[in-house]
Amino acid sequence: MTKSITTVWLIALLTGLMSMCAATVQAQNPTSGTAGPLTWKYDTDMRILTISGKGEIPNYDWEHPAPWSDYYREMRMLVIEEGITGIGREAFQSSWALDSVTLPKSLTRIGMSSFSDCTKLTVVTIPNGVKRIGIAAFNRCKKLSLVTLPAGLQEIDNSAFGGCENLSMVVFPDGMIRIGIYAFGYCSSLSFVMLPASVIEIGSGAFSECKNLKNFTINIKTPPAIDKNIYGIEQNVFEGVSLANVTLTVPKGSKAAYAAAPVWKEFKQIGESTVANVALPEARIYAAGGRLYLTLQTAAPVGVYTLNGVLVRTFSAPAGETTVALPQGVYIVRVGERTEKVFIN
Repeated sequence: MTKSITTVWLIALLTGLMSMCAATVQAQNPTSGTAGPLTWKYDTDMRILTISGKGEIPNYDWEHPAPWSDYYREMRMLVIEEGITGIGREAFQSSWALDSVTLPKSLTRIGMSSFSDCTKLTVVTIPNGVKRIGIAAFNRCKKLSLVTLPAGLQEIDNSAFGGCENLSMVVFPDGMIRIGIYAFGYCSSLSFVMLPASVIEIGSGAFSECKNLKNFTINIKTPPAIDKNIYGIEQNVFEGVSLANVTLTVPKGSKAAYAAAPVWKEFKQIGESTVANVALPEARIYAAGGRLYLTLQTAAPVGVYTLNGVLVRTFSAPAGETTVALPQGVYIVRVGERTEKVFIN
């Protein structure tokens, strides 16, 4: 009897101590505050962090962590509201539970390591205003499977998406200029890549160890020199990739040039695109009700591809609206020089 009473007393004591500790931790961890010119609030029940105001989220590091860093291991949703223009260094690094991110249209910059090691993040849509994605911004986001890159994007910095093991395809937007060193290195599921004519620099190891690569489509008529960087130093863009097993798709009339060019000649399967490069002043490409819709100001050639780069359909679309029925799935639609990803349901 005495032993039972003692046991009950100990359990009650431990429970009380745990409650006191929890209360102390909660008191030490504020759920709202300021971050530079911005304000932040964390909902402990919904596990949502909301950041509001005008300006940029400051830079942080391990010595000077973000004020919401106490919630990195439990935060599931992040909402960055309109008016915020930049995300600073390491702002959300190692938010291991984070699986949903909402970014504002006002955003123009995503800083260094801002979302690195967010291992549960699966889908990211980068807003149209973003011009540059910083070093290691999404590095080692191992579950990241879908990234939508915006029309205004110009630079993807070194290791920005390195180690994103579930990323299966990348379609770079028109206007893209620079792809940094190891930008997509060790993306072991990456099977389809499409580059626009605007790209002028591809860094060393940009697609290294992408061992599942099946199709690499490049819309540059003259083969770019990628065996050396802009400083004349030798580099290996496709380190660890068996290029003989990858289909290289090049602009019409460019096959012979690519077959003779350094690095590009290592692709043993080179085909020419049936879709010519045509600059379009304006084009609307979208899906609805199981159909693909195109609204063009001028007539243009159209190519529809699977995510693995297999050409499904090609046709010439007239000026005005064109609609085409497609089976349910995700497709890459190329109209002239422009590419879009569409979901048919």
